[in-house]
Amino acid sequence: MPENSSRKIKSRVQWRLKERGIRVIHEINESVAFVLVLGGDGAILRAAKPAALLKKPVYGINLGRVGYLSDVDKTRCLEGLENVLNGAFHIDKRIMIESRGNIALNEICVTRANFGGVVSLSLYINGEFTAAFRADGVLVCTPTGSTAYNLSAGGPVIKPDAEIFAVTPICPQTSHIKSIVLSSRDVIKIQAEQTNNLVCSFDGGDSFPMDNLFLEIKRSRYYTSIIRTGAKGVFKL
Repeated sequence: MPENSSRKIKSRVQWRLKERGIRVIHEINESVAFVLVLGGDGAILRAAKPAALLKKPVYGINLGRVGYLSDVDKTRCLEGLENVLNGAFHIDKRIMIESRGNIALNEICVTRANFGGVVSLSLYINGEFTAAFRADGVLVCTPTGSTAYNLSAGGPVIKPDAEIFAVTPICPQTSHIKSIVLSSRDVIKIQAEQTNNLVCSFDGGDSFPMDNLFLEIKRSRYYTSIIRTGAKGVFKL
């Protein structure tokens, strides 16, 4: 969306909130009733972690391209906002995953920094060896993340309210290595042959060097609560 158009939408939304006597603050803290995100799915992903930690719901108005996580697009922004302010909405709770004290709504990935070559990895489920493979990396995604990087990597689309995860190799060297769908109660452990230049990234944003050979990933106790004002098709973008 052109920058001028985005500014106009943001101004209209701010004016409507001011008209309703609602104070707007530009940070996520304990005092907010909900987190309003004007942007695309990337903007919602960036807001998801602090909102989840504070147990604040997120309402998205799509100013980006896909808008899978948002509730309405720019043409219905004021209509959607009025529904939220009038209490005409429901909460869509999305499970999250965690590793080493960090949480993700979409996925956690293990790759070489800047995708600089293949890596040898082993996968363990609940302590049991499951597979070994060479690939550009591997990702573990939630149902929400199944339509993002996971889908591009050939993984399955998962219904958002399903209590399952997917583990998907990224560009594996052998064709027999496919995605594995697991219960959200399972504990996933990824073992690398070596940690040189390996990074672990969360929702395509925060990334950290792999400082040991094992990475454990499991369901988080936190949720992302997404505000919905109407029925949005699960598989319709």
